[in-house]
Amino acid sequence: CDLLLLLLPPASGDDLQGVKKGIVEVADMIVVNKADGDLLPSARHTASDYRAALCFARSAERHEESVPVLLASALTGDGIATVWEKITELQDQMRSSGKLMKKRQIQGQYWMWKMMKDIILAQIQNDPYLNAKASELDKLLSEGL
Repeated sequence: CDLLLLLLPPASGDDLQGVKKGIVEVADMIVVNKADGDLLPSARHTASDYRAALCFARSAERHEESVPVLLASALTGDGIATVWEKITELQDQMRSSGKLMKKRQIQGQYWMWKMMKDIILAQIQNDPYLNAKASELDKLLSEGL
């Protein structure tokens, strides 16, 4: 994907105990939705928790990147324009820095190799001799031999 936006509901903050750590590491932007009415204080608290946690959750190569954490309400529309502005700003930054092209190159390589693996696996599964040999090896490995 060109830009990964993590959309979160307001929460107590207890869910920061690593549940979303993997996705937070790669997110380009975080938006806490339902930032309206009785949920507004909780949404603000959730956003604050994620801002604080980002410095610990980011990988070394992405540690210096600033990840925006925004509030929005799909119900009232508050913050939606700001989210869109930030998305277009991040896209422009990625284009001008070459990061977007690099991401797309990496994605192209990933999908090429995935397709190659899928084709090879299908050939093994469809070839009676290779499928039998693979089944024999699988059985031996499952028996610990």
